[in-house]
Amino acid sequence: MEAVTDFFYQYDSISRLVLINCLLALSAYVSFSCGQFSVATPGFMALGAYTAALLTLTLHWPFMVVLGAAIAVPALVAFLFGLPLLKLKGVYLAMATLGFVEVVHNLAINMTFTGGAMGLMGIKAKTEIWHLILALAACIYLLWVIENSKLGAGLKSMAKDWQLARVLGVPLVRYNLIAFVLSAAIAGLAGGLSAHSSNAIIPGDFGFGLVIAILSFTILGGVDRLWGPILGALFLSILPEVARPFQEYRLIFTGALLLLAILFLKRGLAGFVEQLWRLAWPSRSH
Repeated sequence: MEAVTDFFYQYDSISRLVLINCLLALSAYVSFSCGQFSVATPGFMALGAYTAALLTLTLHWPFMVVLGAAIAVPALVAFLFGLPLLKLKGVYLAMATLGFVEVVHNLAINMTFTGGAMGLMGIKAKTEIWHLILALAACIYLLWVIENSKLGAGLKSMAKDWQLARVLGVPLVRYNLIAFVLSAAIAGLAGGLSAHSSNAIIPGDFGFGLVIAILSFTILGGVDRLWGPILGALFLSILPEVARPFQEYRLIFTGALLLLAILFLKRGLAGFVEQLWRLAWPSRSH
């Protein structure tokens, strides 16, 4: 464990980015795994980040209380707007949640208390590497517990066939709302931690580019397994560092990888790794 901690501290900046991206990938996974095509994660992250930053800068609340607020505010917003939004399905839900992201983005630009287009500066750096590791581990454990519960079984059945799930007695509205709120809470946590890691936040951090990045994590990693989006986030977060000598071709390379994953890796990197595992150790895959 000490060796792992030393590694994260040695590569502090990239480690923070990777861990926050893993949290964002988990946020998207919660929605995708129950059949919601929601891209609201950046908007909820922005709510968490600005909530945490403003409470620190203006009221000087303790860090853990600030993180609690960063989780609670997006979760509350998701609860209030979840019922009307989640009546939509597929691409219509994607468009509605993308609109939500743009509304939050534009509010952050035009409100004076958010610092406008310049954002908020001078936020105390309170986020430590171990905070991020602990937050990620806690989220993974929580989602693992949910997946192995009655709620998890209901969410999986909803992802496969909504009509069949309704016939089987799954409370679709309630479970859908739970998933949406949980996704928002994880994104808000990532926002609160990120705000106190980079010392500054600007509206541009939470725009359309982040929507594409989070979609890339989930699509490339795969949503069939809990660890799929995490694997996608790890890969795409580290890739720019590895490909730094070819920086001008980075976007082309990333786009080509996503296209190949969609065409040939139906279950993403997670499915590909599992196939390799079965080929290498067929006796252990049963």
